[in-house]
Amino acid sequence: MSSVSSLARIALSLGLPAGLLDRGPSLRGTKFLVKAALRAHFGVGGRPFQMVNVGACDGALFDDVTPWLHRIPRARAVLVEPIPYNQKRLRANYPDTDRFIIEPVAVTETKGTITVRTFDAAALEAG
Repeated sequence: MSSVSSLARIALSLGLPAGLLDRGPSLRGTKFLVKAALRAHFGVGGRPFQMVNVGACDGALFDDVTPWLHRIPRARAVLVEPIPYNQKRLRANYPDTDRFIIEPVAVTETKGTITVRTFDAAALEAG
């Protein structure tokens, strides 16, 4: 996402009434993350922002949430990702092992082993 479109999205999320935000869950999420970033920057709230992201992928491609961890000072996260290729990219994108814990598991209804189908890595890189 370009910096201009990112700023526009932030402005929209903060300026729209709740009734409109309810129609756009991604904007509601952006508003939540913007407020968390502002609280962290200005030292409001005491404890650091924490989140769990199930299906974190690589933390960059097609992800509107995880990149906010770089914008929120002292943010901590558990990043759940079962695909080894994505785990490597995720660790490269979030190298701080004290703040970002990567769990190499899939979340399912039952215990056991699953088969995960994925895309060709080169195709993902190409967008």
